[in-house]
Amino acid sequence: MIKLCLLTNVYIFYTIFNQSILPSQSLPVPLTFSPNPDEPLTLYNKVKIVHFSALDTTEAQFDVDLFLIQSWFLNKSVCQGYSDLHNNYSFKAPLVAVDGAMTIIEYDILTKIWLPRTYFPQVKTTINPMSTYTDGFLTIYQTSRIKDQCMVKFMRRLSITVECKLDFRRFPKDTQICPIDLTSAFWSMSTLHYVWDENPIEFRPEDLDQNNYRVNITASSRIDTAYDGKTRSWLTLQFKFDRKISHFILEITVPSILIIISAYFSFFISIDTGSGRFAFSARPLFNLIVLYSSYKTYLPPLSYVNAGDIWMLGNICFGFFTIIIVAFNVHLGQTKKIKSTAANNSNANTPSEISFAVDNFTNANTNNNCTCNRFKHIFILKHFRCFKCKVHPMPKPILLKSQHYDKMMRVFYPTAFIIFNIVYWLYLL
Repeated sequence: MIKLCLLTNVYIFYTIFNQSILPSQSLPVPLTFSPNPDEPLTLYNKVKIVHFSALDTTEAQFDVDLFLIQSWFLNKSVCQGYSDLHNNYSFKAPLVAVDGAMTIIEYDILTKIWLPRTYFPQVKTTINPMSTYTDGFLTIYQTSRIKDQCMVKFMRRLSITVECKLDFRRFPKDTQICPIDLTSAFWSMSTLHYVWDENPIEFRPEDLDQNNYRVNITASSRIDTAYDGKTRSWLTLQFKFDRKISHFILEITVPSILIIISAYFSFFISIDTGSGRFAFSARPLFNLIVLYSSYKTYLPPLSYVNAGDIWMLGNICFGFFTIIIVAFNVHLGQTKKIKSTAANNSNANTPSEISFAVDNFTNANTNNNCTCNRFKHIFILKHFRCFKCKVHPMPKPILLKSQHYDKMMRVFYPTAFIIFNIVYWLYLL
């Protein structure tokens, strides 16, 4: 019984207090009293951007702080009802704008007035969940450019986090387009029509130049079907992020080119150094792999190869090719040393003999084929009778072959790398 009495007293107090604040009846929805009954209510939209953050490529999002200003025209009778509603409010704030315009900021009054509920598909989170509905300023202008009509302007501040679909196929010269769509949450185009106002976007020019991007903001509109199958008018606020390539050049391109140049110098090192030359040529490859790993930290995990990957993989191929050539030349040098050592040991175990050999000739006395260096040719002809015989050319020394490969790579290697750079940068830029 005591609880019932308490609840009754609370209800009576709430009813008296609520009636002292607002009248019992609410005003009709203005969409049913459009100035032009045969046409939908036109909603003019304007955006003032206070600040927007840099694009977060890891989370695929960015933050925007803006004012959304929406205005529409109604019959003066409806605006007069809004004014009466405000005047009957017990705790109204004395905010009166110039030219007799009245500004309403009280939440209780705004809940009794029709306000456009705008839907933002790309918005992930907002700081104030109520900011998209009734948290703002409503200004009523009794005089407008249209006769017998008044203008209502509603301004609200939105601090939102916007998701963005990113495409890094042309990284580091990629362009990310991040739209923010606006449309009615409930009303179709036949009832409520969203359009941009004159000069729809206002922002600070200094915000367009960020550390990694140059930003361009444009406004557009379209007519499309919404999630419920109704045709709606859509407004798009498009943020275009053009990446600055200077960061990639300083952090990735210049170090990788210097590493390739250091690998090129390995072709000038003598083959006699052996394993030391191989170790010198292997370090650039390892440095390129480490640089490639640090480069991947700038991007989220991707399932495709982008332009930056092509640059790094191309440089890694050049580093790996250097190791292959150097290893092959070192192997030839080691083989020559082994054969020279074996030949010296066999000569030491056999008796010494005086023999003469003539290149391209056969000894007439023994009729044996023989070979010799050409500078002995004249001397030997003076002491032996020789006839021309079948040629048995001597193979070139292995050491001369490896030196020949080094000379070839000193020309081929930088030429191939320059061609790779020309083709790559023409494609990227």
